[in-house]
Amino acid sequence: MTQAALISASMGWTAFRERMERVVGPMEAYDLLMELTRDAGYRHFAVLTARSGADTALPYQVVLTSLSHSSVREYQELDAASGDKTLVEALRGGRPFFWDRRTPAPLSARAADAGNDNRATDGLLSRLGIRTGLGLPVFRARAPHGFALFGGERPVPDIGQAAHLSFWCNGIYERMARFEQSQRDRPRSRLTARELQCLSWTSAGKTSVEIAAILGLSEHTVNQYIASSSQKLGTVNRTQAVAEAIRLRLID
Repeated sequence: MTQAALISASMGWTAFRERMERVVGPMEAYDLLMELTRDAGYRHFAVLTARSGADTALPYQVVLTSLSHSSVREYQELDAASGDKTLVEALRGGRPFFWDRRTPAPLSARAADAGNDNRATDGLLSRLGIRTGLGLPVFRARAPHGFALFGGERPVPDIGQAAHLSFWCNGIYERMARFEQSQRDRPRSRLTARELQCLSWTSAGKTSVEIAAILGLSEHTVNQYIASSSQKLGTVNRTQAVAEAIRLRLID
């Protein structure tokens, strides 16, 4: 970690407030979270919001992440199928947690935990360069709590590093509530019918090639529709565009 790292305790309140005030949309939130991720020695991040009363297999919504849409979709499908309760219990309890999969579990431990086999999700995360991770609860007024997740290959951070990272993440999560509300208030006619169709099929896990075949378009045209809808929604990639469209109830 460099001396200029954002999570350094040397940064004063004024500098912190000024940096937070520059988080006015998803792109600024993404950039700041990516900077925090790198400063902390991780590779990827994800911000989740708990879904109250949702299916226990998937009680969260990904609202911002550095992972691709296909990786998120694959993880969610594997997670729902594996019966792994770690993330579910953490989201409900709102407690920080850390995991380390660099050393395979002994056979005796696997046998004892056979009903909660998460080797498939571990395999996916390993391919993404995520073998250790940190989960930090985040909160904001009058909204469901969430989690900021960081994944990579670094060992567990000390309590001071985790506390500073948590401080920043809670600030970003609170700022996100402000631009989310402003985006909800925007006219819904900004997206064309084709853009909505492409986002809807993307949310269903279809690739650009598959969407092109379904809608009778070229792959290039589908990518253009997705890129333009992402720009209109103020997001940085198709994963965030889908999440934003769902949040705005533009698609199911």
